[in-house]
Amino acid sequence: MSYYLGISSLDSDSTVTIIKDGKIIYAAQEERFTRKKQQDGFPYKAIANAFKYLNITIQDIASISYGWFSPVEEKALYLQNGRQTVAYTGWRKRPMLATLRNRLNVWRRGEYINYEVFKKYDALLQKGLRDIGYQKPLARFHHQDCHAASAYYTSGMDKCLIFTMDGYGSGSCGGVFIGENGTIKPLHYISSPQSLGTMYARVTKALGYIPNRHEGKVLGLAAYGNPDRYFKQIMRDFELTPTGYVYHNALDPWKYWWMFKTGKPENLAAAFQKTLETVVVHWVRQYVEKEGITNICLAGGVAANVKMNQRVLEIPGITEVYVHPGMSDCGIGTGSAFLDAAQQETIQPYRLTDVYLGPDFTETDIKHALAQFGFPYVRYDDVETEIARLLSLGKVVGRCSGRMEYGPRALCNRTIYAPTQDNGINKWLNVRLNRTEFMPFAPVTLDYMAEEMYLNINKVRYTAQFMTTTVDCTEAMRRLSPAAVHVDGTARPQLVNERDNPSAFRVLEAYYKLTGVPSLVNTSYNMHEEPIICTPYDAVRSFEEGRLDFLALGNYIVRTIR
Repeated sequence: MSYYLGISSLDSDSTVTIIKDGKIIYAAQEERFTRKKQQDGFPYKAIANAFKYLNITIQDIASISYGWFSPVEEKALYLQNGRQTVAYTGWRKRPMLATLRNRLNVWRRGEYINYEVFKKYDALLQKGLRDIGYQKPLARFHHQDCHAASAYYTSGMDKCLIFTMDGYGSGSCGGVFIGENGTIKPLHYISSPQSLGTMYARVTKALGYIPNRHEGKVLGLAAYGNPDRYFKQIMRDFELTPTGYVYHNALDPWKYWWMFKTGKPENLAAAFQKTLETVVVHWVRQYVEKEGITNICLAGGVAANVKMNQRVLEIPGITEVYVHPGMSDCGIGTGSAFLDAAQQETIQPYRLTDVYLGPDFTETDIKHALAQFGFPYVRYDDVETEIARLLSLGKVVGRCSGRMEYGPRALCNRTIYAPTQDNGINKWLNVRLNRTEFMPFAPVTLDYMAEEMYLNINKVRYTAQFMTTTVDCTEAMRRLSPAAVHVDGTARPQLVNERDNPSAFRVLEAYYKLTGVPSLVNTSYNMHEEPIICTPYDAVRSFEEGRLDFLALGNYIVRTIR
């Protein structure tokens, strides 16, 4: 049986995925090993760990793939689509010659694609392949096709519509596809630079956050604002069409400068969030009505916007919505590996049992990490019951166990647990963790209690295992777990069952028996502005900051020295 290795975009959050027999058997981001958030460059450490974990070598790899064409091809695609965009969007809002010339110069300068950057990362890719001893041809695929493949082949859906949305990729910034009988057919690409992702990144930067990293903060802030002050003004730049949308003035980086200079941040965030939701819902509805397909897959960085995903599931007639867990460019290597394998063997969509696809550790690793610090600890055969007891007393517990999660979400294996009953936790825990105070905490909930806690959950029950969408909360959820309910009455749940994560399930069940509450706060275990932890050493080093009460490391409970 052949192994197919996919490498994601090297410009940010470099990731490795290995597929065998049509299924992912390993996937991990380079940042988890280097401890540098959104690590770029060739993923040497992730590849080395993958080979070690799987006990394989480069000779076992049938093919390596990448979700970009060569720099020359990417430049040609960008220029081709950029000219088309200038031609058909026009400049109807400010038709003055000087304005047109300025916008065309912005495009020519390469604001949306930097050819030299492409050459830089392609050179790093070629060098990395030589360094690891790979001598076969590199398989290259269309960027949006890779996003589509990552979602379709892990959806378990025989037939579905697939929508991809991101900043830029292979001359486009999105696409719509049909997945059916193991194949993917593109229907339409959204030409660059009409990017919803770039629009949201600009908003993120204008509000004082880091673009391509802090978009989630804008989404959290939006719930506190009123979109009506600016929504209609922003929507004038969008023309909703039978194939999606046209984003007029997308090339103008100064389009909204006065708005950001004078407006309240929460109202601006709310207006752009409503714009995103309105455009995407229209786009999806057009194809649902046209094709008669009601199963929806989403991928691409914009699909990290969980409130937008909820608006899609609320479209009348939608049967199910699935969002690939590595929705951003970290999933590009996953998609390219699937497309590569599909050229050589029959690949069919399947459902992920979990995304615990990275490295794990041994008890020896735990003892070695603990020996480097001076914390007292106790080993428990039934550590889950002890974790639940501590949480029932109002303690905050870091958890590190099993294989590391793939994607941006902490899903109970590299997690911080906290009780959900105290609404004040949002303030004091965010302060303790040095995080933005208006950011909501997400809950992890027993799967068999999902219908009692969340509305419309059955349309997203599968994807909710990976914390990729918000849903409206029931009265019971708002009453029992106010700390995990955002100000707009929604939550971004992770559903846990006994099959997929037995340890997390036992913690939740024990906590439920003690408190009558089937949910816990679940937030990523990491130091501020660092990646999620990877190893026992990372867990103990982070614990040393003193921001947590206890650390549950495998079967060991570690406490602070006070």
